[in-house]
Parts: sequence; structure tokens; C-alpha cells
Amino acid sequence: MEVDKENQLDPENENVPPEEPLQPRPRAVRRRGSQRRPNPSRSNGSSSLAVRRSDRARPVLRPMEIDDEVLGEIERVSPGSLSHEEVVEDDDEDDGGDSDYRQRTRRRRKTPGGTTTRRKVNGQQQSARPASPEPMSPNKCKRLKIETEEETYDAPPSTFQPSIVADLAENYPDKFCKYRYATPSENDELGPGMISLVNENYRLELLKDVDIRDQGQITGMVLDDDGEMLATFCNTGTTKVWDMDDFQMIQLLRDEEEDNIDEHYVGRFHPSEPYLVIGGKLKNRKRWSKKDDDNEIMPCPLKVFDLTTGKVVARFEGHSEEILCVKHVKFRAEDYLLTTSQDGYIIKWQVSKDWCSLTDKWKMTHDRICMAFTASFLPNTGNKYFACACEDGVAIFDFELCQYITMFHDLYYYCDCAKFVNPVDLPCSPSWQDVISASFPAKEDSRGKNNSGRTLVVVPESDEPVRRFAYLLARGVEVLDAEDNTVNSKPNTVNLYKLNYPTTDGGQFSLELFKQYSDEKYLSNSWLVKISSNGRYVAAPTFDGQVFLFELATGQVVEVLKDHEACEVRDVIFHPSRPMLFTTGDDGAVKVYRTKDVRYDLVNEEGAVDVEP
Repeated sequence: MEVDKENQLDPENENVPPEEPLQPRPRAVRRRGSQRRPNPSRSNGSSSLAVRRSDRARPVLRPMEIDDEVLGEIERVSPGSLSHEEVVEDDDEDDGGDSDYRQRTRRRRKTPGGTTTRRKVNGQQQSARPASPEPMSPNKCKRLKIETEEETYDAPPSTFQPSIVADLAENYPDKFCKYRYATPSENDELGPGMISLVNENYRLELLKDVDIRDQGQITGMVLDDDGEMLATFCNTGTTKVWDMDDFQMIQLLRDEEEDNIDEHYVGRFHPSEPYLVIGGKLKNRKRWSKKDDDNEIMPCPLKVFDLTTGKVVARFEGHSEEILCVKHVKFRAEDYLLTTSQDGYIIKWQVSKDWCSLTDKWKMTHDRICMAFTASFLPNTGNKYFACACEDGVAIFDFELCQYITMFHDLYYYCDCAKFVNPVDLPCSPSWQDVISASFPAKEDSRGKNNSGRTLVVVPESDEPVRRFAYLLARGVEVLDAEDNTVNSKPNTVNLYKLNYPTTDGGQFSLELFKQYSDEKYLSNSWLVKISSNGRYVAAPTFDGQVFLFELATGQVVEVLKDHEACEVRDVIFHPSRPMLFTTGDDGAVKVYRTKDVRYDLVNEEGAVDVEP
């Protein structure tokens, strides 16, 4: 295919005229356009974390006139019942060029002016995506390595097999932190546990003598696996590591060899080695973007720092925009890192055991994903599947095959945080054994075993299938009103969902709303904010310096923390083994709270709760 070079944008020319706005086909689940974008920064004029680049990278969409015949074909679906097939079933049909909609909006080689680059052939708009190849086997899909955006295409849908997932969960159990609760007891010699009780008698008190801060906005925090160190990530390009015994800084990490403007957003401690991997934003010190009103964005690498020397020991390239989440995961005994980015891609990095060298990498995305915020692995699946907060909902991916499975839309206008939690005061999910026994009655062979090698109990059939599920917490932002852009179109809420796992081979995931947490003073319509839960409470930040503490089982507001300045609170963390809560935000300070007047006692095995670090 010959490309018309005259119609391509010159990356060195700031004065390239804007292209014609794109007109996607009308869909109830897509709601794009800068005129409807919520204000990403609601206090003190701060905007360094605003997702403004996507405003200019994503073209403005004009309303389309829809005749009655087309309107009748648009299926209105409720959140939680929308499947991948319903979303993309007509993507390859002739819909006025919309089949490559995502390639035109998210597949970006940006000029300094931020205009989207599109291919034209003989004056006609063409898809930049190559023709889909022949279907590949799962083994071949698993090794698919996508080096450039032009090589991206839709992989064949993966199938969920409960028996295989059950084996993975048994052989590779989840490595979430085992939180234990702090409870009132006459014996206070057993040591502390995590926060268990918050009410009018047991309040959270601020530790005023603790001074954890940085010179800029602290965009995120992370604890090591033992809870002995805390790392804070600052948009000035520094990460500080703090000792949790005396709250003193023990290391300052900065890439001294970086010539451009570095901003740190997220990171993760190595579980056993003195390394910390950090991701964030990299901006060109010598080039200015008029559309961003900021320095031009550059490809953003992952950097591995040595905690003993403070030096960068490894650098992994892959994302074209800022990295918003990084996870460490073991799958089938191999080490991987998983990152999400504002460029819309999710990258699976296979690394050495010390994270200092890269073995391979794979990119994951989907046509309808323009930004990927946070990732969280599905409990009891052996880390085979994960959920990603992106666009207006949550997408499910197969980590092993690097494949998109399905997406649940319309949870929020934009959903920027989703994570799994195990509530201790809510009904538990059935075990995999119960699911398999109910869905696949045992077929005895000559050895008295079923065809999977297990002896399964035959369960009588019932009208309601036995389904394994997981609780998923999510938050997001809503559209502001059209008059003065100060009032949300919907109240801000934190939502608790039940993600139901498939019960049969090739079955579908489903999502149902379980509970909502809100308050008239809970105002959180700001981007890049994280929530946290310890299984009993959920901590939800606001854009005006507050943190709401909701009881997970009842939805009751049990505490409102008001010690930050009137600005966005970005991140909150429950300590895994001490009755402490950490909050941080754009004021550059970390507030540390501890349960007041509670003596502690260890609880039994049933008192432990799985909470994602």
C-alpha cells in the first residue's frame, strides 16, 4: 500500500493545520469529546497530573444524525451485561470507516502540536492496521511479540476452562498480603495487627510528629512486602524511601543521568532483592507542546533502581506515554512485570529474577481502549487473568495469552481505579471444587477417576449454577454539567461489584453491582486517584483534601480525615501488619494515622484477609 506522503504530518512543523474531526458510529457505550470531559484538577489550579494530552490526542467527535432504521439497530444494554461480542460484532462491517476508529484515535505518532497522524491513500482515509492474520494456536499467541503499534491486531478470543484455572490456583496460590486485624484485648503483648475497628470510641489519630514529605506533588506510594519500608513517588523526578520504624528517610532515588524532565508516578519493591522499579512520565526539556501547554511528552521507560547505591541499573523501553501502574507477578514460577499507560497499552515484561534484565515483552490492548489506568489480578486464577480500569469501565485480559477477553462499560464516565478485595463481613465465593463438581459431574473411568484425574463429587443439578466470584472495588469520574462545569452529572461513588467467573468451558464473565458508597460531601471528581481497602473498610480520597472511610459491609461513613491541604489526595494505603493508614496528595505530604486506644490481639486463620498490595 503506497502512502501519500504529501498528506502526512511533518513532525518538525508546529503549524500543521488540524485534521477533520472523526465521526465514529453512534454507540451507547462510547461517550467521547472534550466538551464532556470532567475537569481533571479542581483545586489550586494544579494541573500537572491532568490527563490533558488525551484531550488533544483524541479528536473531537461531532454528533451524528441517526435515522430511525439505524437507531433501531443500536442495542441498549445495561452495565454488567455487555459482552465483547456485543461491542465489536460489526467492527468489520462497512460503517463509514469506523472499523479503524481506535487506530485513528489511539494509535498516535504525535507531532509537537499533538495532531493525530493518519494514513491517506489516493486521498481516502485508510486503516493503519494490517489485515488480521490467520487464527493462531494458543501456544503461538502466547509467544506473540508486538514491537510496534502497526503490528497490533485483535487476537482470537481466549476460552475460560474452570478445571485448568482451578489447577493453576491450586499450584500457584495468590501471594496477596495476609492482613490480620487489630482487636481490643486484655493481652497487649502479642503485637499489633492492621486496622480493625473505627467508630466513635476508636478513632484514627494523626501522628503529628511524623514528617514525610517531598518538594512536589506526591503521586503515589507503595510499601514493601514486609511493610518495613515506604516509597513515595514525586512529580519532581524523585522517589524517597522511608523506614517504617522511625519514619526517617533512608534513600533518595533520582536518575542523575537523565537529561530530560523526569516525573515519578508509580513503583514496586522487589520482594527479596534491594531493587525498586519506577514508572512515570518523561518530558522533553527542549521542546514545548502548545496543545499541552507543557513540555513535549517522550517515550516513558521503566527504571530499576538499586536501593543501596541509588543508581539506575536497568531501563526498559516500551510505552509512548506516562506509566500509570506497575505490578510484579509470578506466573508458572516465572517473574513478570505488568504496566499500564496513558498510551492505552498494557505491557507484559518477562524479567530476570532480580529484575535487572529483560527477557521478552508483549503488548496488550483493544480497539476501544485509549487509556489504561490500573491493573488487578483476579483472585484464585493462578494469575492467569487480570482486570484493567480503562475508559468507562473495566476490561478483562488473559495474562498468559496476552489477549483481551471482555469489557464492562458504563461504570463511570472514566474509571481510573479498580482492584479486587476479599471482604471479611460479606458472603464468600464457592470453592473451585464446588464449581467444578456442580458444572462437570464426574465421569468415572476404569480407574475410578474422572477424565481430569480427579475424583469429583456429583452434585444434583439446580436452577441456580454454582459460580465462583470475586469482589471488585472501583472508582471514577463523572461528566460535569454543561453550564459552568462545576457540578457533577452524577454523584461521586465508590462501587463494589461481583465479578462472576464462567462455570463452563468457553463461558463468559459477568459483572453485577453489589454495593455503592457515597456521601453528599464525598467529592472526588478528579483524575488519577486511587482507593484502598483492608477487607473491612475502604478509604476513598477527595479533591478537597479529605479521605472518607466507608465500612465495606454497611456503606456507613465511619471517619472523615481532613488533615491535607485543600487539594487532591492521590493515594491511600492500609499497612499490612500495623494499625496504620497512609494518605498522600498534591500538597506533597504523607499523613500517617493510627488506631487510637486499641490493644491488639492476633486473630485466628479465619481472621486473615487477602488484600492486594
